[in-house]
Amino acid sequence: MLLLKKNSVISIKIDIFYFIIRGSSETIRRTLFSSLAPNSPPKPPTITMTKEHAFDFSYITENRELLPQHIKKYSQEFLEWFVGFSEGDGCFHVSVPYKRLSFVITQKDPTFLYNLRTSLGFGSVLNDNKNPEIKRYSVTHRSQIKILIHIFNGNLILNKTNQRFQLWVEHYNKLTGEQIQLKESFTKTFFENLLLLKSSWFVGFIEADGCFNVERRGLETCSFRFLLDQKDELVFLEHVKFCLGKGQGSLCSTLKRKTSTDGGACWRYEVRDLPVIERLIKYLSGKTFRTKKHIAFIRWNKLYNLIRVVIVREKEKGTYIFSVKRAERIKRLASELNKGGLENLVDSDEEGEDIVPAP
Repeated sequence: MLLLKKNSVISIKIDIFYFIIRGSSETIRRTLFSSLAPNSPPKPPTITMTKEHAFDFSYITENRELLPQHIKKYSQEFLEWFVGFSEGDGCFHVSVPYKRLSFVITQKDPTFLYNLRTSLGFGSVLNDNKNPEIKRYSVTHRSQIKILIHIFNGNLILNKTNQRFQLWVEHYNKLTGEQIQLKESFTKTFFENLLLLKSSWFVGFIEADGCFNVERRGLETCSFRFLLDQKDELVFLEHVKFCLGKGQGSLCSTLKRKTSTDGGACWRYEVRDLPVIERLIKYLSGKTFRTKKHIAFIRWNKLYNLIRVVIVREKEKGTYIFSVKRAERIKRLASELNKGGLENLVDSDEEGEDIVPAP
């Protein structure tokens, strides 16, 4: 059995082109970062973009006969979210002896998996053989695998998922005799046109791998944090930092190298910088969540409004009065947010071994 688990990573380099528009002449210049040193990655320049590109799901929309009969169409927003979430929590499985392919998403929330099955119109929700608290969304029928292939084809961003998907499609072609051609990776277009905050891909990815957290500094003060862990995806995290930071470096918006059990490079993007957090809140407030991560974001946002908006405004106006009731509310929200917060921060690469291979 060949199992493409989340910790089987093939690292590749990606050339990132940043388009710089300068002055009224709108002359476009390119800066190429063809290699990034792990310890000191270069900082991308400040850029402004006028040209936009989108994820391409035209094959699915133009070939509706592929879809289940009760599904009229998928929205662009849902497909972008689904690709992002799958890059964080999805697994492409190949069972060579049994000539079988599968796609699996593992979660503790069965309601979400049932809703996902309803939205896609196919798949099964199964119990995990090793952990009764875990449920699996699984797709094994080849006609449904084909739908997933055309959803993901040319729309994946991360190096590792592009590599695993390529092997998955190659096995599909061998098993079926079809010749589905792999489209060019969407990564460069995604980076060039700053689509991170212009699509629903990032909210899906955050629901899979992101973490909202606070550290209490007093009765009515907190330090806010957003965490995102990835293995061997330094280029991607540098791009996230660039987009959220608008190209400006910050001591409170950092990338840290972590120790990995198999010797790979694991990186953590950690945000404490308030302008970056405000930008993230603005982006997420306009997006649709589909998992319980939405509850964590609501609590995080409420705390931010209480501490950084209401209290700061009162102090600026000279009307601030300490409130026991408000302090208790802040304490409760912080406790509820952090309860299970960091331990539930899923590093998709490290958690791959919890996935049970498709039978």
